[in-house]
Amino acid sequence: MPPCEEVDTWNEIFHITERYRRDILDVEFKTWLKGFKAWCRPKGISNSNAALLEALKHYLESLEESGFQDRAFLKLAVFRMLEKHCREGNERLSTLLRELAVGVVV
Repeated sequence: MPPCEEVDTWNEIFHITERYRRDILDVEFKTWLKGFKAWCRPKGISNSNAALLEALKHYLESLEESGFQDRAFLKLAVFRMLEKHCREGNERLSTLLRELAVGVVV
């Protein structure tokens, strides 16, 4: 995201980035990954990048339908970022998420 004076000011005053990271993202990230794993389990996702990207696409669609419920808007942003990095070839991340999707990683 390009720099924005308004966002910088809000962040400076209210420490939004720090608070979200500390109070929500650091605490919830593993739970969100487990939720993705549970969502994938009954779908029988194959262990390929194409299958992972397709699963992420559908998972994002399900998160979009959740609106603000259970911090879905934050999960949506995180999973959009994860999908973007997988599409751009981050093999380490793709491997982790593929293993989650097929049930290899707990």
